[in-house]
Amino acid sequence: MKHAVIDVQRLTPEGDGIGRIPSGSGSSDKVAFVPYSLPAESIRCQCEFEKTHYSRWIPADVLSASPDRCLPRCPLHFTPGRNFAWCGGCNWQHMASATQRKYKRELLAETLTRIGGFAGLSIGETLASPDDWRYRNKVQIPFGNKGNRPVAGFYAPGSHEIVEFDDCPIQPEVSLQILRSVKRLAAQFHWEIYDEDRHLGWLRHLLVRTNRANEALVALVTATPAFPAQNDVVKALRSDCPSMIGFHQNIQPARSHVILGREWISLWGADEIVEPVLGLKMGYAPGAFFQVNTGAAERLYEKVLSEADLQPGHGVVDFYCGVGAMALLAARKVDYVIGIDEVPSAIQGAEMNARRNGIKNVRFETLKVESVFLPAHRSLFERFDSNNLVVILDPPRSGCDPLVIQGLLALKPSRIIYVSCHPATLARDLKMLSSSYQIKSVTPVDLFPQTSHIETVVRLDIHAL
Repeated sequence: MKHAVIDVQRLTPEGDGIGRIPSGSGSSDKVAFVPYSLPAESIRCQCEFEKTHYSRWIPADVLSASPDRCLPRCPLHFTPGRNFAWCGGCNWQHMASATQRKYKRELLAETLTRIGGFAGLSIGETLASPDDWRYRNKVQIPFGNKGNRPVAGFYAPGSHEIVEFDDCPIQPEVSLQILRSVKRLAAQFHWEIYDEDRHLGWLRHLLVRTNRANEALVALVTATPAFPAQNDVVKALRSDCPSMIGFHQNIQPARSHVILGREWISLWGADEIVEPVLGLKMGYAPGAFFQVNTGAAERLYEKVLSEADLQPGHGVVDFYCGVGAMALLAARKVDYVIGIDEVPSAIQGAEMNARRNGIKNVRFETLKVESVFLPAHRSLFERFDSNNLVVILDPPRSGCDPLVIQGLLALKPSRIIYVSCHPATLARDLKMLSSSYQIKSVTPVDLFPQTSHIETVVRLDIHAL
């Protein structure tokens, strides 16, 4: 096994440390990626793999540690010299939460400069999550076999090897209690655990959604709709987990790494879980998109509303609206709101949330966002004056389709609030929008403590004529 001492210079946007290895051939030094490291550290590493222009190394010993390094809270997080599989769920527990926020701000600035060309852009301080631990309201846990017993946990990095756990410090206790119960029931009822290599078996994943009242929706993801001893399982889960308010089954028959299938079966209890969010009662089904950190999401929404500076007379279009949180919050401040999302169940949830909160000045449409700008849907914008129109964008990691950017440039809303979960695609889209818009503020939000993931809120105002 090849070893080397690497001096870490900085972090990559993916959260790894980066240094260089002397080439020894007179050519440029080779880039070396070192996960679980920090800038200014000297680390003895062993080589994981080498390519022509770069290599990846695993820390074996920290020879000179950064003052920002700390001991991970989770025993399954990577530690240098570890010679058995570690959990891939978190990659930044080796630094304190304040340090994580500092580097998220720096990495965001670096990405916007490198990809977007926005050198010298002022980046706000990273908004902290109210909770750095036990914050996740959603967990999807794969099942596997170890010997003759079922196991459940998260995958080791870069693999489908399950690292089993009984505790996870970013999950609430109610989710862990449900996991322990389902593992016991899997053994008791001799459920056949899905084998992805052979495409055989029944139980694939456990999905748990929780709220701050410690209520839970539970779903088993299975390969077929069959459910032996269903009533006995429901009875046992209700006894073990009194916080469970609904039990569901999702059918995923495909030979795929996509976790959820299209078919849902309600087996018992509630079809949605309800969470108060900034004065709204927001409900969502077990498979619906909702930010996984409710407290940090509230801070994100407050930042969106603050930067949007909504006034009576304004109109709002919320693209990629999900179950409608930002659209409904905006509707309390303006005359009229339209929410657009391509997922039918999300729009159904958004309409339910509008009724639940008695909000009538909002309309939700099931459409691909890129199709909204076609002539067939032009009437959606007829009641808006572009001078008083604010657009909220919250696209997936892939960012906006080029047709969406072109449509926005043609629509010319006075202000765009762009919410991003991926700095690289954000930088790409901002570069295209900058022909007509000026970036007024950029604020990272720590929606995912203990990981390198970065959420960002950007305000863009149209250039004055």
